[in-house]
Order: sequence, then structure tokens, then C-alpha cells
Amino acid sequence: MKNNTDLAEQILKGTRKAKHLMKNIMEGFDHESVYEGLNSTHFRTLMVLEARGNLCMKDICHLLGIEAGSFTPVADRLMKEGLIQRLPDPHDRRKTLLSPTDWGEEFTVRLKEKIGEHMRKRLSLLSEEQSFRFREALKVIEEVSDLLEG
Repeated sequence: MKNNTDLAEQILKGTRKAKHLMKNIMEGFDHESVYEGLNSTHFRTLMVLEARGNLCMKDICHLLGIEAGSFTPVADRLMKEGLIQRLPDPHDRRKTLLSPTDWGEEFTVRLKEKIGEHMRKRLSLLSEEQSFRFREALKVIEEVSDLLEG
């Protein structure tokens, strides 16, 4: 039981550290240089749709960890900019799905390139050994995440 308690504490601490790490890595990323008027929530929404496919607003909110009421203006802005569209859910007529437009898909590819460029620059501070260990740690996190999802 002690090992599980220690693991739970490590997971909680690691989660806090991971959020802080991501914030530090993205420090200095100029959202406005990519697309004026859009913020990180807009960008995260596009990346979630790119990774998961068409989703209802409730599912997007859950994945982003935000309340539905605060997401409506985000979705409205992305639609106004022509980056996403509403589609009927083929499995449930009562639901509407959000989907990237062709322009939204192109934009997300460019966005990921810009973010990747920024991250590579920020992570260039790591030694070769640190970089290797960091990649290995990320692989383990991905494996555990996949295992728990599946």
C-alpha cells in the first residue's frame, strides 16, 4: 500500500511539474505572430480537433479542462475566422460537432510547425544526455497513458 501511496504522490507532483514545464517551454511564444487575436485556448482547441477528429463542445471542454460557458466565445471566434465549422452528429441528431475547415487544418499544420520550432529552441539548453532521458520519460508517460485509456 505504501508504494501505491508514494506513486500517487509522485503522479500528483509530476502533473504539477509537467504543467509548469509546459508553461516554461512555451514562455516567449508569440501567439500574435501566428494569428492576430487568437490565444492559447484557440490554438489548443485546433490541436485537439486535429488529434481527435470532430468533437462536440462538451468533449472539447473536458479535454481542455475548461467550462462550457467559457468555451462558447472560443468556438465562435474560431468559426468567425473560418478555422472550424459546426456539423451535425451522424449518430445523434440532437448534437452538433465542431470540425476543422480545410483552412483550419492548414493553419493547424503551420501552428504546429511554429510551436515545434519554438520548443526546439527552448529545449536546446538540454545536454545530449538530458535530451535523451527526457525523450525516454515522455515515451513512458505516453505508454502509461495509452494503457490506462485502452
